[in-house]
Parts: sequence; structure tokens; C-alpha cells
Amino acid sequence: MRKSAGALAAGGGVAGFSETAAATPHESGEGSGRGDSFYFPDINLRVQQTPNRSVHWIRPGKRRLSEYTFGTPDDPYMLPDHWIDIADGDIADLLEENQEELPVAGVPLESRVEDGSEFVETDFDTPFSDDTEEVDGRLRVVYRDRQPYDLDQDPGDSDDESDIAVEFEDPNDTEYEIDFKSVYEPPYPNYETGGGVLLGNYINGITGTGTPLEPRQLALGAVWGICDLLIDGDVEDEDRLVRIKTSQSVRNEDYELAITPDLPLSEDDAYLGRDHQTDLLLPPVKLDDDGAPTFDPVSTEYSDQNFIHVVFDEDRITAVTGKRGRPDDVPGDD
Repeated sequence: MRKSAGALAAGGGVAGFSETAAATPHESGEGSGRGDSFYFPDINLRVQQTPNRSVHWIRPGKRRLSEYTFGTPDDPYMLPDHWIDIADGDIADLLEENQEELPVAGVPLESRVEDGSEFVETDFDTPFSDDTEEVDGRLRVVYRDRQPYDLDQDPGDSDDESDIAVEFEDPNDTEYEIDFKSVYEPPYPNYETGGGVLLGNYINGITGTGTPLEPRQLALGAVWGICDLLIDGDVEDEDRLVRIKTSQSVRNEDYELAITPDLPLSEDDAYLGRDHQTDLLLPPVKLDDDGAPTFDPVSTEYSDQNFIHVVFDEDRITAVTGKRGRPDDVPGDD
């Protein structure tokens, strides 16, 4: 019998989430607050993937647009103007000037390809394409959720913590490594990261947290932070924004990125029949000398792209600990 992936549940363990839970209706998905959450305090989630398992490098490419998230040409959703208007000055400028390069607040109408009564895809390349190549890598992440909500404070002052060790290659075998420095709450409007580390919550899609270009998905764990990027052992990029999440599987058997109505993927439909995956995204954002987010393309030794997006397809949830630090059994673990 297939074992399901985990959503955090009472007692510090991991309980299987049902298909109906992963397919919560549109009405309950507005926002990623605690009303749509499995949050329990002081939980640590440990995830790892060893070398010589499936890892994919995501190349830039167009992204399919679903009616569920983006509406129709006659009734469009996820337009960025409102959130840009209410954002603080520097953040508003960042989002307005980079609407295609940084699709956080939404996708402009003029950037959507239409076919009659529906939107088809973006007319610009994104980090969420189906153009991928298998590479090698290893990963270890510990999500430590201490603060279940964002506070009106410096984005780097969260009580949440994360231990991260990630290494991977690009398709040309260049080696990359993440030197994680601290948890960070991106100060975007309507962007709720639960203090920078989320456990058992929905993000992306219509939630307002993440990007609408990814499907709304259950994140077993997610962390936003600041890191340095090493290439072939040398620091090439400092103070970059990074997002790592362990979520329900969102890539199908052909490694196409699902849209929200496709989820949850069945065992037959999911890539490798997997319940969950972990991915790392380095968007084109870094902190300037004053500590403010600013647009800045990521340094890579591969292709012409301003981001890095890598998916670890065979991750394992290796431990869940509660307040007393006791490892609990993990149903569904490999």
C-alpha cells in the first residue's frame, strides 16, 4: 500500500494528508494564514537527499496559466497592480520594475498569451518551466519553526531558524554550494512566511505567498533566507535571497509542472511515484549595502538565466522533533 506524504499534526509527528486536504477549495485558499494551516509550535523537520539520486536543473521557459489561478481574459485574476500600489516605496519599485523577472505580485495582462476565452501561458521565460535536465546534488535541511507569524520588525530578526547544506551541479558539471547565513522574511505585500520558516501550510498559487506561477501546494516545510553562493568552491555571489521548500509532489511523470487543479498527483501520475520533493530557488534578488532587497541576476556558469532553480526529487523526511527533542516515527518515509 502506498504511504502518503506528511502534514504536521499534533504530538510532534507527521500524519498523512489526504487528497481532499491537498485540494482545499479556492475559497479557503485566500492567504496562507493559520486558518489554512497545520501549524504546531516548536517543531523541527529534518529533510535530506543523498548523492546519486534524481535532481533536476530547471531552465528558463514559458509557464502554463490556469483559469483557477489567473482567471480568463474577461475576468482576470492575479494582476500585480494592487499589491504594487500598497507596497512600501523601495519594494513597490522593485516589484513594478521587474514584473516579469520577479513575478511575486502577479502577472500583467500584457504578459499573458491568450487563446480565445482563456489564458494559455506567459509570454516571458520563467523559473517554472518544463525545460529541465537531470544533474547531481545533495541536500540536508532542518526547518525550525519558532514564530508562527510575521512581525512588524526587521526582516532578519525572526526567531525561526534553519540549518542548510546544499550542493548541486549544473548541466555542464559546474559545482554550486549554498552557504546559508540567516532566516529572512521577504517584505513583500500580502506575503506571509510565518517568521521565515513555515511548516504544514499552503503557499504559491492563489495564497499570496510565493508566486502564482507555481501551483497552490502543501509545503511540509519552507524557509526563506539569505545566503552566499559558491561556484567551484569560490564565493561568487553574496547576500542572496533563497527559498527552499519541501512540498507535495508537483511534477508529473513527464516532469511537467502541474497547475493547481491537477493536484494532488496520484502515485501513477507523480514523477517517480513520489509523494513529496524539495526544491531550491535563488531568484534575482539580493540585499544591497543598506540591507534592502534589490534586483540582481544570479551568477551562474550555465546559460543565460538570472535565477537558479533546482529540484531534489528523492528527498527523505528523516526526523520530526517536538519540544522535548524526541525524534518521532515518520510514516511514509522511504
